[in-house]
Amino acid sequence: MFYALALVCAIAAFYQLLAIVAALDHRRRRPRSSAPEGVSILKPIRGADPGFYDAIRSHAVQNYPEFEILFGLRDPADAARPDIERLIAEFPSVAIRLIVCTQDAPNAKVGTLMPREEHNEILRTALSEIPNRPGRRQDRVRVVFEGGFCEQPPLDMLQLIEEACYIVDDDLLIGMRWIVDDVAETGDPLQALAESYLEHSTYSPVQHDDRKPKEEMLLRRFEEASAQAVILAAAKMCEPGLDEQVAYQKTLEQKKIPFLLLDFEEKMTAFERMRMEVETFVESILFD
Repeated sequence: MFYALALVCAIAAFYQLLAIVAALDHRRRRPRSSAPEGVSILKPIRGADPGFYDAIRSHAVQNYPEFEILFGLRDPADAARPDIERLIAEFPSVAIRLIVCTQDAPNAKVGTLMPREEHNEILRTALSEIPNRPGRRQDRVRVVFEGGFCEQPPLDMLQLIEEACYIVDDDLLIGMRWIVDDVAETGDPLQALAESYLEHSTYSPVQHDDRKPKEEMLLRRFEEASAQAVILAAAKMCEPGLDEQVAYQKTLEQKKIPFLLLDFEEKMTAFERMRMEVETFVESILFD
């Protein structure tokens, strides 16, 4: 018995030694950058407080090899503009840009840093490069998330789902992206807006439109996103949302589409049980 136990301990120790050697070798082989990467300093600005110029000047004189400073203003006549232009004149060798963006954006502060058209062009370029990026494919499942009926799910809940899944479509903040096509700029603007709201809009469980059966619209989103599964979530005590789950569940079962039912609370803080449910669901799809 003693020799058997000693043999097991020796094998375990030898395995640990091999793991340490492999880790040290991997660390030694890993390429290291010879110089720090360039950084962008983003400064959405509105108004100028006492000492504003000294504050922004401290960014320009910092000791860092490569950086740029982007100032964003919403109002072209903002009181901070003269100080920013003075900074640009004082430091011509520093990459400093002043961006004036008067367009509305969901995040008004961030929206001042880049015109919408420029942001969309960068996004299109980034999306086109995704298939060419290096890296190992991760074991995740592409899912459509449906769960914003009564209230938005907790952020921690969404984060734990994203640890195991790619959320390729969702109904979160659907009201901020309700109209799916450009509104006509000719004719009566109110008529054009009403037509877009009715005829060129997405769907929602809170909207009763016979032309947009919610079950069929969910299936369409599932197909267009090339998803592998659906996660249906509803807030506890939200009876309409729970009723929607029943209708969705019946349709998904008929189409033999994998789905997971989750419920959450407004001030939910414990997510371990839900994490286990999501991980088990993902594994059942990956290793089916």
